[in-house]
Amino acid sequence: MKILLIGPPASGKGTIGSLLSERLKIPVISVGKLLRSIDPRSPYYEGIKGSMDRGDLAPNNIVGKILEKRVQEKDCIRGFILDGWARQLSDLDFFNPGFDLVLLLKISAEISIRRIAGRRECKVDGSIFNIYSNPPKKPGICDLCGATLIQRDDDREEIVTKRLQNYEEKTVPSLDLFRKMGILTEVNGDKPPEDVFTDTVSALGIGND
Repeated sequence: MKILLIGPPASGKGTIGSLLSERLKIPVISVGKLLRSIDPRSPYYEGIKGSMDRGDLAPNNIVGKILEKRVQEKDCIRGFILDGWARQLSDLDFFNPGFDLVLLLKISAEISIRRIAGRRECKVDGSIFNIYSNPPKKPGICDLCGATLIQRDDDREEIVTKRLQNYEEKTVPSLDLFRKMGILTEVNGDKPPEDVFTDTVSALGIGND
């Protein structure tokens, strides 16, 4: 099964993708994580990092090549869950594996901004906190290892606002296409993660046991 996750920034795609991956026993592939982990020596590095830091979409011809290579790995034989693709219709010109299902997680712009602009990440162990909904015990300090928490460049509020504008302008046409194809399922992502996942498995008909 090939599943595509779509939604505004911070709609919970990473969380729901991980839970679906565990349930379905197929890998979740995050475009964002793939791009953030790209080797600085790569000829693609500067262009990709610059785009992400500005809140722009990374060049889809480059990302398409990276995804094409990733899905050829052995863990994708039974399928995969893709998070962060088809953010614009032209993406599908560079990588279109023929999705069986597209899951749209819907949240408000206000919640999206709050979730992202409030996010802080431990630069040592990768733990994630949110100064609004899940603050560390000591401001700016990781609860687990005591290291300094940082805000990613692309988590700044002005960048988040631009990402939301990109979503409305460029991603909505993709949703219209998937809706016409009859493969789009919509779930309310404003709820707590466990409730969103329950709604997701119910909507997808994959059982909840």
